[in-house]
Amino acid sequence: MPAKANEMSAKDGVKLDKSIYQRRETYIYIIIEYALIGVVLATGPVLPSNPILIFIEVIAIWHLLWVLWTNIVSKFNPSYRPKHKTRLIAKGPYQFIRYPFSTSVLLITFALVINHLTILRLIILLLLLATIIFRVRYEDKVFSQYFSDFPIYKQKTCRLIPFVF
Repeated sequence: MPAKANEMSAKDGVKLDKSIYQRRETYIYIIIEYALIGVVLATGPVLPSNPILIFIEVIAIWHLLWVLWTNIVSKFNPSYRPKHKTRLIAKGPYQFIRYPFSTSVLLITFALVINHLTILRLIILLLLLATIIFRVRYEDKVFSQYFSDFPIYKQKTCRLIPFVF
């Protein structure tokens, strides 16, 4: 399909690409992630017994609440379908990491798996990490198409771990 036929509108430096609304890949990644998290929750205790792991989980939950608050204040659209005039969120935890929600999920899941370590749970954690990495790489490509300022934002932030990845 030619690029012009695919574009719905371009206002205020925001490109609205019809193909973004037809992306199922993100939903598939999310479903896989939730299923893997469900397996971790179903195969062991939900609260760690080790004080260090409790601390990691508390920090991750605090971080998750910070992400949610930033999203509420920024009128974030959780449907993975950018709306017209949607702006890139680059404040709060997003000024350091592009996918802070995923970082929180990984930290919480890590604490739960390490607390009650089994081969199955370790494999699930590694599968979850791989799925999240594939999703954020995919979403980087999609957001680069949608947000004109995403390449600059991408250079200033890491995907999941500040100053590392």
